[in-house]
Amino acid sequence: MSPFIRRLKLVPGEPRMRDLEMLQAQMLAETDALKEVDRLRSEGRISDPVQQVLRQQITENQEQIRGLLSQLDFQEPHIVQQQLLHFQRHLLDVKKARLRELLREGLLSADSHHELITQLDKDWAKRFTERTAGN
Repeated sequence: MSPFIRRLKLVPGEPRMRDLEMLQAQMLAETDALKEVDRLRSEGRISDPVQQVLRQQITENQEQIRGLLSQLDFQEPHIVQQQLLHFQRHLLDVKKARLRELLREGLLSADSHHELITQLDKDWAKRFTERTAGN
């Protein structure tokens, strides 16, 4: 696999990046679990005491994860760069997903959708090229 493709797909080679990825995923899962507990309570499917216990357990898990996240040191420029590229790519995917929704809902024409997606891709490629050229 070429270095460009590895960078594009952000193959994690750094063990701390894998740790970060796993902790962030755990935090997202805990956050969604907390939302689910609140939803179940609002639907009357669980009682207040059960909700309180579950919320406390999840909150404790989140605090533990926050502590582990704060122990990770990500000040090296290459790690910051890798993380920045990862989240820029994620935000690009979020934007594209929203444009697909607008197209599906009939709020955006196919031509406009195509033009906007093309522009997003060009902008991202330009930023990606500029950033990787600096390495």
